[in-house]
Amino acid sequence: MTKTFEIYKLIEASRSLDKLIQQDLNYNIQVSYNLIKTKREIETAIDYVMERFAMLCGQDVDFDNLDEGQKNMLNALLSQSVDIEIPNIAIDQLINTENVNATPSDVDNIMYIFEKRD
Repeated sequence: MTKTFEIYKLIEASRSLDKLIQQDLNYNIQVSYNLIKTKREIETAIDYVMERFAMLCGQDVDFDNLDEGQKNMLNALLSQSVDIEIPNIAIDQLINTENVNATPSDVDNIMYIFEKRD
């Protein structure tokens, strides 16, 4: 299923997916595969945005010392939306599994990615 996400939300969700993927052995193989597949889709979108930013501002951009124009450009890029192919995973398979640790913000991020939307 294809869903539309804002880039900045994908960055947050990517961190939460990392935490779940580190607990990979607590999931069945299909759920683990779908987590990895989703993570790769998200990383591809994030990498593209960062490459685009570097093309616009120069390859040696110092993210710690951005000028106002660069900050505005980065914020504009991060607030744009992209379509990501998301596999059908029941949220309870991810967060209600025994021995899987997730913070409340991780749960919110996971629900944001995998919840069903019309």
